[in-house]
Amino acid sequence: MYVSLYRKWRPKKFQEVVGQAHITRTLKNAVFYKRISHAYLFSGPRGTGKTTTARILAKALNCPDNKEGEPCGLCSLCKEIQDGKSMDVIEIDAASNRGIDEIRELRERVKYAPVRGKYKVYIIDEVHMLTPQAFNALLKTLEEPPPHIVFVLATTEPYKLLPTILSRCQRFDFKRITSAEVIYYLKKVAQGENVKIEEEALNLIVRAATGSLRDAISLLDQLISYAGENISSKDTSELLGFLPQRELLDLTRNILKGNLPEVISILRIANDLGKDTEQLIDSLLDLWRDLLVLKLSPQQDELVNTSLEIRPDLSSLASSIPISKLFKMIKNLDECKQKIWRAKYPLLHLEIALMELLSEEISDFSSSLVKVKPEVITKKEPLAVNIPSESKKIEESIVSLKTATPLLQQTLDFSKRWEEFLTFLSKNNPVLGSLLNNSKVKLDSNDNLEITVNSKFNLEKLKETYKDKLNSFLEQVFNRSFSLQFSLREPDTQTSVSLSRNETFPSSIRKEELDLMELAEKIFPGEVIDIKNKEEKK
Repeated sequence: MYVSLYRKWRPKKFQEVVGQAHITRTLKNAVFYKRISHAYLFSGPRGTGKTTTARILAKALNCPDNKEGEPCGLCSLCKEIQDGKSMDVIEIDAASNRGIDEIRELRERVKYAPVRGKYKVYIIDEVHMLTPQAFNALLKTLEEPPPHIVFVLATTEPYKLLPTILSRCQRFDFKRITSAEVIYYLKKVAQGENVKIEEEALNLIVRAATGSLRDAISLLDQLISYAGENISSKDTSELLGFLPQRELLDLTRNILKGNLPEVISILRIANDLGKDTEQLIDSLLDLWRDLLVLKLSPQQDELVNTSLEIRPDLSSLASSIPISKLFKMIKNLDECKQKIWRAKYPLLHLEIALMELLSEEISDFSSSLVKVKPEVITKKEPLAVNIPSESKKIEESIVSLKTATPLLQQTLDFSKRWEEFLTFLSKNNPVLGSLLNNSKVKLDSNDNLEITVNSKFNLEKLKETYKDKLNSFLEQVFNRSFSLQFSLREPDTQTSVSLSRNETFPSSIRKEELDLMELAEKIFPGEVIDIKNKEEKK
């Protein structure tokens, strides 16, 4: 009969428990020196060894051949407890036996002496699930049980327990198992099962297990069923739904370069492959956290979770990113993760979050360009500025918009130049370009620039979020500082009817006015006689 790996490789002695030496040492000494408490509380994350340690404690208390508090694991009592067949070790799941009736029955049974061993051990798992009434019924028994009774309460949420319960127990807090400890144990299991597994595959398993050794061994068991005795990082990524770390690194590079098409393409491919959006965000956050560690402490490689294969590339990238940019990226992505758990289209929120990062990158680059006085620029000679090669297209677009036109002429022709500026903006900052789509401008001699937009949403976004970015682009393109004002376009109502249908409309009548006339014809029955502007009437 097949036995799951996490059960097959479950520790049988205190010395085999991984990552909890502070607990196993205390319990072993307590058994050796016969300083046994009547109640213990084991708290900590799932898969860290709480129930396993409770069973080992039960074996140590009842084993006739224990050595310095360590059970032998060979006697009949140890084997019965290990197989879950001992009548002296009772495991209770508080999630399904949480009522007062079950606790009353337990109180009646604790009066009876153990069948074979010295102690009768009650292991109550997920004890925080007991009802308040059940806790109150347990209090007296927990405080003064018979001398042959030992209670072990296990929970992942100790804060839900009553203070009166906590005060009656010796508490042991199990910690999350470190990545190095999990990898070491997984290698031991893989070697025992004659399985070869790549180093990066082990790192992926550790990331998915999040400090739970039981979860890690279960994932290894699943991978053996999927890939056989040779497990690659590709197999692991496919099964766990992770993007390979190399692709995550490429995605990060494209974000930093402001390469929007490539970023969207990678996200869409990941989505088509069935990658979970929240898991993708977690993977990016893990990678960016490692970038931050390498930026702040390049000598402490042991704090980095990424595989050794991409570590040199990661270190090189970390050295070129400003700390402020990394903080901004991590904060932005973490806020996105908090939004998507209830979103109908989580990928859309991730795309928007990354687009905002791309907009920041372009804006940061524009603000870092060398500023040149207007009189230096001529029509014949383009502006010569030393710029990074990956942003050359942006600079060429800016240069093509700059001319040596006198200030007065620039003011008169500003509407035409504004259309050219919008074309440039739509290519190099799509978010800001979309907010200014179909906008109109009015510039006075004091450089007060009034921008009129079509929707209230665009107006609010420009005022609250993108005003400084827009100002930065305007200064770079026009070599001038503007005082920006934003307004919402009002509906045009300056038309009145008074022209025969068969007569030709005056050329001064705008298309919007003709559309308004057609709408009026549909709503009000009758015949159009004439159309005149209010100015003509006057």
